[in-house]
Amino acid sequence: MAVVAVALTLWLGRDLSFFMDECDFLNTRDPTDPASLLAPHNEHWVTIPLIAYSGIVAAFGISSYLPFVALLSLVHVFTAAGVLALLRPTAYALGAAVLLLFLGSGYENQFWAFQIGFVGATGFGVWAMVATRHRRPALAACLLTAGAACSLTGLAFIPAVAVMNGRRRDAVWLAVPIMAFLAWYLAFGRQTVGIHRDPFTVEAIALVPGFVVGSIQSTLGRMTGFGPTLTVVVLAAVGVAAVVAVWRGWRPSGLVVAGAVGLVALFAIIGLGRAHLPGYAPRYVTTAAPFVFAAFAPLFAFKGRVPLALAATVFAVALSSNLFAMRDGSAQMAHLGTTDLRCEPDR
Repeated sequence: MAVVAVALTLWLGRDLSFFMDECDFLNTRDPTDPASLLAPHNEHWVTIPLIAYSGIVAAFGISSYLPFVALLSLVHVFTAAGVLALLRPTAYALGAAVLLLFLGSGYENQFWAFQIGFVGATGFGVWAMVATRHRRPALAACLLTAGAACSLTGLAFIPAVAVMNGRRRDAVWLAVPIMAFLAWYLAFGRQTVGIHRDPFTVEAIALVPGFVVGSIQSTLGRMTGFGPTLTVVVLAAVGVAAVVAVWRGWRPSGLVVAGAVGLVALFAIIGLGRAHLPGYAPRYVTTAAPFVFAAFAPLFAFKGRVPLALAATVFAVALSSNLFAMRDGSAQMAHLGTTDLRCEPDR
Protein backbone atom coordinates (compact mmCIF):
# COMPACT_ATOMS: atom_id res chain seq x y z
CA MET A 1 0.00 0.00 0.00
CA ALA A 2 2.93 2.34 0.65
CA VAL A 3 4.27 1.71 -2.85
CA VAL A 4 0.83 2.41 -4.32
CA ALA A 5 0.51 5.60 -2.26
CA VAL A 6 3.90 6.93 -3.36
CA ALA A 7 3.23 6.08 -7.01
CA LEU A 8 -0.21 7.73 -6.90
CA THR A 9 1.21 10.84 -5.21
CA LEU A 10 3.96 11.21 -7.82
CA TRP A 11 1.47 10.75 -10.66
CA LEU A 12 -1.01 13.25 -9.24
CA GLY A 13 1.85 15.61 -8.44
CA ARG A 14 3.48 15.53 -11.87
CA ASP A 15 2.43 19.14 -12.65
CA LEU A 16 3.38 20.69 -9.32
CA SER A 17 5.97 23.43 -8.91
CA PHE A 18 7.60 25.56 -6.24
CA PHE A 19 5.51 28.24 -4.57
CA MET A 20 5.23 30.59 -1.62
CA ASP A 21 7.27 29.57 1.48
CA GLU A 22 9.70 27.46 -0.54
CA CYS A 23 11.36 30.67 -1.72
CA ASP A 24 12.74 31.07 1.78
CA PHE A 25 14.34 27.62 1.68
CA LEU A 26 15.70 27.92 -1.85
CA ASN A 27 16.62 31.57 -2.24
CA THR A 28 17.53 33.02 1.15
CA ARG A 29 19.16 30.18 3.10
CA ASP A 30 22.81 29.13 3.05
CA PRO A 31 23.07 25.45 4.12
CA THR A 32 26.74 25.95 4.99
CA ASP A 33 25.95 28.72 7.49
CA PRO A 34 24.85 27.42 10.94
CA ALA A 35 23.03 30.67 11.67
CA SER A 36 21.02 30.26 8.46
CA LEU A 37 20.18 26.65 9.33
CA LEU A 38 19.00 27.62 12.79
CA ALA A 39 17.05 30.72 11.82
CA PRO A 40 13.27 30.25 12.18
CA HIS A 41 10.73 30.21 9.40
CA ASN A 42 7.78 32.12 10.81
CA GLU A 43 7.54 30.58 14.31
CA HIS A 44 9.03 27.21 13.37
CA TRP A 45 12.44 25.67 14.01
CA VAL A 46 13.13 24.16 10.57
CA THR A 47 16.75 22.95 10.63
CA ILE A 48 15.97 19.38 9.51
CA PRO A 49 13.67 20.38 6.58
CA LEU A 50 16.31 22.86 5.44
CA ILE A 51 18.98 20.15 5.43
CA ALA A 52 16.63 17.85 3.50
CA TYR A 53 15.92 20.54 0.88
CA SER A 54 19.62 21.25 0.50
CA GLY A 55 20.29 17.54 -0.03
CA ILE A 56 17.65 17.27 -2.76
CA VAL A 57 18.99 20.38 -4.49
CA ALA A 58 22.53 19.00 -4.37
CA ALA A 59 21.47 15.61 -5.72
CA PHE A 60 18.80 16.53 -8.30
CA GLY A 61 18.89 20.28 -8.80
CA ILE A 62 15.72 22.35 -9.19
CA SER A 63 14.69 21.49 -12.73
CA SER A 64 11.92 19.18 -11.49
CA TYR A 65 9.65 19.30 -8.47
CA LEU A 66 9.12 15.53 -8.38
CA PRO A 67 12.23 14.68 -6.29
CA PHE A 68 10.91 17.01 -3.60
CA VAL A 69 7.47 15.37 -3.71
CA ALA A 70 9.13 11.94 -3.62
CA LEU A 71 11.00 12.85 -0.43
CA LEU A 72 7.78 14.13 1.14
CA SER A 73 6.05 10.86 0.20
CA LEU A 74 8.79 8.80 1.81
CA VAL A 75 8.47 10.79 5.02
CA HIS A 76 4.73 10.17 4.81
CA VAL A 77 5.41 6.42 4.61
CA PHE A 78 7.75 6.74 7.60
CA THR A 79 4.90 8.31 9.55
CA ALA A 80 2.34 5.69 8.49
CA ALA A 81 4.75 2.91 9.49
CA GLY A 82 4.97 4.55 12.91
CA VAL A 83 1.18 4.50 13.25
CA LEU A 84 1.17 0.81 12.31
CA ALA A 85 3.83 0.06 14.93
CA LEU A 86 2.06 2.14 17.57
CA LEU A 87 -1.36 0.50 17.23
CA ARG A 88 -0.47 -3.08 16.29
CA PRO A 89 -1.20 -5.94 16.44
CA THR A 90 -4.73 -5.17 15.25
CA ALA A 91 -6.60 -4.82 11.99
CA TYR A 92 -7.36 -1.29 13.19
CA ALA A 93 -3.63 -0.51 13.05
CA LEU A 94 -3.44 -1.53 9.41
CA GLY A 95 -6.57 0.45 8.54
CA ALA A 96 -5.25 3.55 10.28
CA ALA A 97 -1.88 3.31 8.50
CA VAL A 98 -3.51 2.85 5.10
CA LEU A 99 -5.88 5.77 5.68
CA LEU A 100 -2.93 7.96 6.64
CA LEU A 101 -1.11 7.02 3.43
CA PHE A 102 -4.07 8.24 1.35
CA LEU A 103 -5.18 11.08 3.64
CA GLY A 104 -6.21 13.45 0.88
CA SER A 105 -8.08 15.65 3.36
CA GLY A 106 -4.61 16.83 4.41
CA TYR A 107 -3.55 17.28 0.78
CA GLU A 108 -1.14 20.14 1.53
CA ASN A 109 1.01 17.63 3.38
CA GLN A 110 0.99 15.26 0.41
CA PHE A 111 1.77 17.61 -2.48
CA TRP A 112 3.54 20.65 -1.06
CA ALA A 113 7.10 19.51 -0.40
CA PHE A 114 7.63 22.43 1.96
CA GLN A 115 5.34 20.58 4.38
CA ILE A 116 8.07 18.04 5.03
CA GLY A 117 8.42 20.02 8.25
CA PHE A 118 4.93 19.14 9.52
CA VAL A 119 5.05 15.56 8.25
CA GLY A 120 8.57 15.03 9.58
CA ALA A 121 7.58 16.35 13.00
CA THR A 122 4.61 13.98 12.98
CA GLY A 123 6.73 10.99 11.95
CA PHE A 124 9.37 11.61 14.61
CA GLY A 125 6.64 12.19 17.20
CA VAL A 126 4.80 8.97 16.40
CA TRP A 127 8.01 6.93 16.55
CA ALA A 128 8.79 8.62 19.90
CA MET A 129 5.48 7.26 21.16
CA VAL A 130 6.46 3.81 19.85
CA ALA A 131 9.82 4.06 21.62
CA THR A 132 8.02 5.04 24.82
CA ARG A 133 5.81 1.95 24.63
CA HIS A 134 8.97 -0.13 24.41
CA ARG A 135 10.48 1.75 27.38
CA ARG A 136 13.28 3.40 25.46
CA PRO A 137 13.09 6.93 26.89
CA ALA A 138 16.48 8.09 25.55
CA LEU A 139 15.48 7.18 21.99
CA ALA A 140 12.10 8.85 22.48
CA ALA A 141 13.83 12.03 23.68
CA CYS A 142 16.07 12.11 20.59
CA LEU A 143 13.09 11.61 18.29
CA LEU A 144 11.11 14.35 20.04
CA THR A 145 14.05 16.72 19.66
CA ALA A 146 14.22 15.92 15.95
CA GLY A 147 10.49 16.55 15.67
CA ALA A 148 10.83 19.94 17.34
CA ALA A 149 13.60 20.78 14.84
CA CYS A 150 11.14 20.10 12.00
CA SER A 151 8.18 22.19 13.11
CA LEU A 152 6.56 23.75 16.15
CA THR A 153 3.84 21.09 15.85
CA GLY A 154 6.38 18.50 17.02
CA LEU A 155 6.06 19.93 20.54
CA ALA A 156 2.56 18.45 20.82
CA PHE A 157 4.07 14.98 21.09
CA ILE A 158 5.97 15.85 24.29
CA PRO A 159 2.87 15.89 26.57
CA ALA A 160 1.56 12.81 24.74
CA VAL A 161 4.76 10.91 25.54
CA ALA A 162 4.68 12.27 29.11
CA VAL A 163 1.26 10.66 29.57
CA MET A 164 2.52 7.34 28.22
CA ASN A 165 5.55 7.25 30.54
CA GLY A 166 4.78 4.78 33.29
CA ARG A 167 7.95 5.41 35.25
CA ARG A 168 9.01 8.75 36.71
CA ARG A 169 12.66 8.23 35.88
CA ASP A 170 11.75 7.80 32.19
CA ALA A 171 9.94 11.14 32.22
CA VAL A 172 13.20 12.89 33.15
CA TRP A 173 14.37 12.31 29.56
CA LEU A 174 11.69 14.72 28.35
CA ALA A 175 13.92 17.51 29.61
CA VAL A 176 16.12 16.90 26.56
CA PRO A 177 13.66 18.05 23.84
CA ILE A 178 12.25 20.75 26.12
CA MET A 179 15.65 22.26 26.88
CA ALA A 180 16.77 21.92 23.26
CA PHE A 181 13.73 23.83 22.04
CA LEU A 182 14.06 26.49 24.74
CA ALA A 183 17.73 26.99 23.86
CA TRP A 184 16.84 27.41 20.19
CA TYR A 185 13.94 29.71 21.01
CA LEU A 186 16.00 32.01 23.22
CA ALA A 187 18.85 32.16 20.69
CA PHE A 188 16.85 32.36 17.45
CA GLY A 189 13.11 31.77 17.70
CA ARG A 190 11.92 34.64 19.83
CA GLN A 191 12.69 37.09 17.05
CA THR A 192 9.56 35.81 15.27
CA VAL A 193 7.16 36.35 18.19
CA GLY A 194 4.27 38.41 16.89
CA ILE A 195 5.13 37.93 13.22
CA HIS A 196 1.48 36.97 12.68
CA ARG A 197 0.09 37.90 16.08
CA ASP A 198 1.52 38.07 19.59
CA PRO A 199 0.55 34.67 21.06
CA PHE A 200 0.98 35.76 24.67
CA THR A 201 -1.77 38.37 24.87
CA VAL A 202 -5.05 37.79 26.70
CA GLU A 203 -6.96 38.23 23.43
CA ALA A 204 -4.89 35.56 21.67
CA ILE A 205 -5.17 33.06 24.53
CA ALA A 206 -8.93 33.59 24.80
CA LEU A 207 -9.37 32.40 21.20
CA VAL A 208 -7.53 29.11 21.78
CA PRO A 209 -10.35 26.98 23.34
CA GLY A 210 -12.73 27.70 20.49
CA PHE A 211 -9.99 27.04 17.95
CA VAL A 212 -9.20 23.68 19.59
CA VAL A 213 -12.83 22.56 19.50
CA GLY A 214 -13.37 23.76 15.96
CA SER A 215 -10.14 22.19 14.73
CA ILE A 216 -10.98 18.80 16.22
CA GLN A 217 -14.43 18.92 14.64
CA SER A 218 -12.97 19.95 11.27
CA THR A 219 -10.24 17.29 11.42
CA LEU A 220 -12.63 14.46 12.23
CA GLY A 221 -15.09 15.60 9.58
CA ARG A 222 -12.39 15.66 6.92
CA MET A 223 -10.71 12.42 7.96
CA THR A 224 -13.93 10.40 8.03
CA GLY A 225 -15.76 12.15 5.20
CA PHE A 226 -18.74 12.64 7.54
CA GLY A 227 -18.77 16.42 7.29
CA PRO A 228 -19.13 18.91 10.17
CA THR A 229 -22.75 18.26 11.16
CA LEU A 230 -22.58 14.48 11.43
CA THR A 231 -19.23 14.79 13.18
CA VAL A 232 -20.83 16.82 15.97
CA VAL A 233 -23.47 14.11 16.43
CA VAL A 234 -20.83 11.36 16.50
CA LEU A 235 -18.64 13.27 18.96
CA ALA A 236 -21.60 13.84 21.27
CA ALA A 237 -22.49 10.13 21.15
CA VAL A 238 -18.88 9.12 21.80
CA GLY A 239 -18.65 11.55 24.71
CA VAL A 240 -21.79 10.17 26.35
CA ALA A 241 -20.60 6.58 25.78
CA ALA A 242 -17.21 7.39 27.31
CA VAL A 243 -18.78 8.93 30.42
CA VAL A 244 -21.03 5.89 30.88
CA ALA A 245 -18.13 3.50 30.33
CA VAL A 246 -15.96 5.29 32.90
CA TRP A 247 -18.85 5.28 35.38
CA ARG A 248 -19.10 1.52 34.91
CA GLY A 249 -15.44 1.01 35.62
CA TRP A 250 -13.70 1.35 32.25
CA ARG A 251 -10.32 3.04 32.42
CA PRO A 252 -8.76 4.32 29.21
CA SER A 253 -5.26 3.13 28.42
CA GLY A 254 -2.27 5.45 28.49
CA LEU A 255 -2.26 5.46 24.70
CA VAL A 256 -5.87 6.62 24.51
CA VAL A 257 -5.25 9.43 27.00
CA ALA A 258 -2.03 10.36 25.19
CA GLY A 259 -3.96 10.66 21.93
CA ALA A 260 -6.53 12.98 23.51
CA VAL A 261 -3.88 15.08 25.27
CA GLY A 262 -1.75 15.32 22.13
CA LEU A 263 -4.73 16.36 20.01
CA VAL A 264 -5.65 19.19 22.37
CA ALA A 265 -2.00 20.23 22.77
CA LEU A 266 -1.48 20.32 19.00
CA PHE A 267 -4.33 22.69 18.29
CA ALA A 268 -3.59 24.78 21.38
CA ILE A 269 -0.03 25.33 20.12
CA ILE A 270 -1.25 26.20 16.64
CA GLY A 271 -4.08 28.32 17.98
CA LEU A 272 -1.81 30.61 19.98
CA GLY A 273 -0.50 32.07 16.76
CA ARG A 274 -3.20 31.27 14.22
CA ALA A 275 -6.59 31.18 15.98
CA HIS A 276 -7.49 34.62 14.63
CA LEU A 277 -7.24 33.41 11.02
CA PRO A 278 -10.40 32.22 9.24
CA GLY A 279 -10.99 28.50 8.64
CA TYR A 280 -8.95 25.43 9.50
CA ALA A 281 -6.04 24.62 7.18
CA PRO A 282 -5.83 21.10 5.65
CA ARG A 283 -2.15 20.93 6.61
CA TYR A 284 -3.08 20.27 10.25
CA VAL A 285 -5.07 17.12 9.47
CA THR A 286 -2.04 14.88 8.93
CA THR A 287 -0.36 15.88 12.18
CA ALA A 288 -3.60 15.42 14.11
CA ALA A 289 -4.36 12.02 12.55
CA PRO A 290 -2.08 9.84 14.76
CA PHE A 291 -3.57 11.42 17.86
CA VAL A 292 -7.07 10.75 16.52
CA PHE A 293 -6.19 7.12 15.78
CA ALA A 294 -4.85 6.65 19.31
CA ALA A 295 -7.70 8.44 21.10
CA PHE A 296 -10.48 6.62 19.22
CA ALA A 297 -8.89 3.16 19.16
CA PRO A 298 -11.36 1.71 21.76
CA LEU A 299 -14.26 2.32 19.35
CA PHE A 300 -12.79 -0.30 17.03
CA ALA A 301 -11.82 -2.85 19.68
CA PHE A 302 -15.21 -4.57 19.91
CA LYS A 303 -15.59 -8.04 18.41
CA GLY A 304 -18.52 -9.46 16.51
CA ARG A 305 -20.10 -9.12 13.10
CA VAL A 306 -21.99 -5.91 13.74
CA PRO A 307 -19.00 -3.92 15.12
CA LEU A 308 -16.84 -5.30 12.32
CA ALA A 309 -19.39 -4.24 9.69
CA LEU A 310 -19.61 -0.75 11.19
CA ALA A 311 -15.83 -0.42 11.30
CA ALA A 312 -15.54 -1.58 7.69
CA THR A 313 -18.19 0.94 6.64
CA VAL A 314 -16.43 3.82 8.40
CA PHE A 315 -13.13 2.81 6.80
CA ALA A 316 -14.66 2.52 3.32
CA VAL A 317 -16.34 5.93 3.55
CA ALA A 318 -13.20 7.57 4.95
CA LEU A 319 -10.86 6.03 2.38
CA SER A 320 -13.05 6.83 -0.62
CA SER A 321 -13.62 10.40 0.61
CA ASN A 322 -9.89 10.93 1.08
CA LEU A 323 -9.02 9.49 -2.32
CA PHE A 324 -11.32 12.02 -3.98
CA ALA A 325 -9.84 14.76 -1.77
CA MET A 326 -6.37 13.63 -2.81
CA ARG A 327 -7.27 14.05 -6.48
CA ASP A 328 -8.91 17.44 -5.98
CA GLY A 329 -6.15 18.62 -3.66
CA SER A 330 -3.41 17.87 -6.16
CA ALA A 331 -5.22 19.97 -8.77
CA GLN A 332 -5.58 22.83 -6.32
CA MET A 333 -1.90 22.70 -5.38
CA ALA A 334 -0.91 22.64 -9.07
CA HIS A 335 -3.04 25.73 -9.65
CA LEU A 336 -1.34 27.59 -6.78
CA GLY A 337 1.99 26.98 -8.50
CA THR A 338 0.79 28.94 -11.55
CA THR A 339 -0.46 32.03 -9.69
CA ASP A 340 1.45 34.98 -8.27
CA LEU A 341 2.37 32.71 -5.34
CA ARG A 342 4.73 30.81 -7.62
CA CYS A 343 8.33 30.63 -6.43
CA GLU A 344 11.14 31.04 -8.94
CA PRO A 345 14.27 29.45 -7.42
CA ASP A 346 17.42 31.38 -8.23
CA ARG A 347 19.85 28.53 -7.64
